[in-house]
Amino acid sequence: MSFFFYIYLKFAAVVIRSLARLQGKIISNPDAVRYIPSRDHQRTIKAHFYRVEAFVDPNTLAAPESGGTPLPAWLLRFFKQCYVPSNVDAKDPRISPYFADPIRFPRNVLIVAAGYDSLALEAERLAARLGENADRHVVYERMEKCDHAWDKIAREGTREWELKSRAYELAIEMLEM
Repeated sequence: MSFFFYIYLKFAAVVIRSLARLQGKIISNPDAVRYIPSRDHQRTIKAHFYRVEAFVDPNTLAAPESGGTPLPAWLLRFFKQCYVPSNVDAKDPRISPYFADPIRFPRNVLIVAAGYDSLALEAERLAARLGENADRHVVYERMEKCDHAWDKIAREGTREWELKSRAYELAIEMLEM
């Protein structure tokens, strides 16, 4: 079994456990804040969410930048089977935050996406939508020429490592607000 497939299977298991535990709440994945030790900042840092288009028709997705290795449609279909119960509408805000009431988001929002990631465009649209509220501080940054989860495999001294460091700096700045 390849390393990446193993990671995706582990991820699907976390998602399933989270769904069972959080019945009826906006889903937040505690892994998204695992690098930030203080629980006081959980209001500011919201967890990773999934895009609705991935669960409607994964074959229509395209990364904003050409090149790289976007998530394959078969994998997105697999995630849908693991993540979205058959009796739940894919536009339920627990599935995609894009459909959640913007008032449910914190005042400070940081969204980081990868340029080669087919999941990036919805993140960009969500950032734009949340940014329409003048009382909210939204920072969106696309890391160019990076695949999905690039930060998990970045090696020190590489361009990806520098971008990972940049993303962490943005998170720290957001926490200090």
